[in-house]
Amino acid sequence: MKNISSKLLYHFLFLVFLACGSKQNTNHLSTTPSSAITFASQKQHEPAISEKKGLATQDSLYYESLHDTAMIELVRYDSDFILDIKYATADNFTKQVLYDCPRAFLRKKVAKDLLNAHKEFKKLGYKIKIFDGYRPHSIQFKMWDLTPDKRYVGNPHKGSMHNRGCAVDLTLVDKAGKDLDMGTVYDFFGEEAHITYTNLSAEVLKNRQLLKQVLERNGFRALQTEWWHFSYNRNVYSILNKPIPCKAEIREIK
Repeated sequence: MKNISSKLLYHFLFLVFLACGSKQNTNHLSTTPSSAITFASQKQHEPAISEKKGLATQDSLYYESLHDTAMIELVRYDSDFILDIKYATADNFTKQVLYDCPRAFLRKKVAKDLLNAHKEFKKLGYKIKIFDGYRPHSIQFKMWDLTPDKRYVGNPHKGSMHNRGCAVDLTLVDKAGKDLDMGTVYDFFGEEAHITYTNLSAEVLKNRQLLKQVLERNGFRALQTEWWHFSYNRNVYSILNKPIPCKAEIREIK
């Protein structure tokens, strides 16, 4: 009888130990220390995004456990986002390839509200095309060195909203995947790109107004000089200078 009681006590303590270890591991995943940033893209060894729903449901459940400062890859929230990351090519105002890979990240709360805006656009028959999201601070200095004009390039000494992961450059495409006419191309530095410029066709003005209204309803603010640029208006995060990760993974960066 004594031996049986000892064995039962041993098993009970062992189970308590396992439970505590599991709880500690869960807490580690669900919080992000102020000294660390989590870049979250598709988790390894998990199914791909559901083509039927357009949502990475398993990844999204994991992302919900992350801190609001985490950087979320937009296509992992919604596979219907279209990517045309200009700074991963030479097709931009610098004529240089500035990013190692064509991926778009935003802070978790910003990404969630952009997803809400995307749902509105999709009901109207449009999809969002992303030109740029989070931008490392060092890239901002390269842009400023080439074009030191604060109307079109954020002063790196103050830091751009892109450097904080709370600004996005975008446009809309129709059901056929064709860009809506916004009057100018992306990165056009001139008054025709200003949101107050009205010497444009009725179609262009309507398209710009649609883009602005839906995004503002979901917490974004338009930049006066660039119809494509929208900054998040509900939270401001710290400047970050971590490279955009090029591997499909979730990792915490100190």
